[in-house]
Amino acid sequence: MCSALMLVRDKLLADINIYVIFHYVNSVNVKKGDFFMKNFISSLIHQSKEGYIPYDRFIYEALYHPEFGYYQSKKNIFGKKGDFYTSSYVHPVFSQTLTDFITEVASTCNLPLQICELGAGEGRFAEQVILELERRNLTYQYIVIEKSQQLRDQFYKRIETGHDHVQMFSALDELMDHQHSFEGIVFSNEFLDAQPVKVIQNKGGELVELVIMVDSRGELTEQSIACSEEIKNWVTHYFIDLAEGQRAEIPVYMPSLIGDLSRLLQKGIIITVDYGYSNQEWKHPARKNGSLRGYDHHRIVEDILHKPGEIDITHHVQWDPWIAMGQEAGLNIEGIYKQNEFLIQAGMLTYLQEESSLDLFSEKHQQNRAIRTFIQGEGFANMFDVCIQTKGMEAKKLRKLLTKKPGFM
Repeated sequence: MCSALMLVRDKLLADINIYVIFHYVNSVNVKKGDFFMKNFISSLIHQSKEGYIPYDRFIYEALYHPEFGYYQSKKNIFGKKGDFYTSSYVHPVFSQTLTDFITEVASTCNLPLQICELGAGEGRFAEQVILELERRNLTYQYIVIEKSQQLRDQFYKRIETGHDHVQMFSALDELMDHQHSFEGIVFSNEFLDAQPVKVIQNKGGELVELVIMVDSRGELTEQSIACSEEIKNWVTHYFIDLAEGQRAEIPVYMPSLIGDLSRLLQKGIIITVDYGYSNQEWKHPARKNGSLRGYDHHRIVEDILHKPGEIDITHHVQWDPWIAMGQEAGLNIEGIYKQNEFLIQAGMLTYLQEESSLDLFSEKHQQNRAIRTFIQGEGFANMFDVCIQTKGMEAKKLRKLLTKKPGFM
């Protein structure tokens, strides 16, 4: 059979495969995310003229597919019964401390009390901040950016309908169509680590890109291809020389995201909370295999190709490229702190309470334990970083806020 006819045959079979899978999944009781997504990705690969898809395409579909992506799942993905915790699920004292910092910044630096949260999820942090702002009888505007329709629906259930102070958009582009500029505070917590990335590796002194193919058994597998000049130039400009055999993620989402933030933000501060490494930290032998991994019921999944659509997929943020690209786009870097250091400067220790009750599950005991977790505990204390960037404002007053004595706002 000639190659042209074979291509036509393969495309027809792939289209039929997608149609059959979709109707089968919707007619019987099976796990849609696991069953459909793996076959959907296999079909994408068969349809591609190259015979593979890059990692960023795989991650995008596995997480954000509008029907069967992980974040579109109806299962509980957050908290104890989910796959991972975020800080707002530990205790509201995290959100209260951030609210203190945000309101102090707005007042001290002459900013409107407008907050734009990227990747708000089901809205737990936003809900806690909004309740605190309303308790203080403050005038505010809260803008939510969340791609997943499923999570946006959950958010609406948390927040009263018809709330005049809250707006929601699916992407920054949609917000920018609605308003051309923004002044205030842009906040995100574990948003960057969930963005799609490419994967590269040093093999025999040459950079290669790792892509995803389908093997003879029908399983998703990795293959290496020649690295594009664009990726090589990016590594030369922003990253490190990889050691032999070392893998790393290429954050292809950064240029467009930083560009959008810079165009949108006229005056304000960007607070980015996430886990990540500096370029120097990426040189450590422990980083040889990169940082791309999955989470399933709080357990690390090394092979993210195994259950697409059923597990969270994450990577450690590359802070040096994020900061450098921001500076190129007009975003000034004011500092990057370990989360526990930042929370101390933001006044979390003022929430410690005296408690004489022997009931270890009292609200005061729970709050004090949560503060200890944020300040001294493993994971939340020192695993997360807080990156502070500004634009269009005099940052001298902000720097004073970030260097106050511990425990005092």
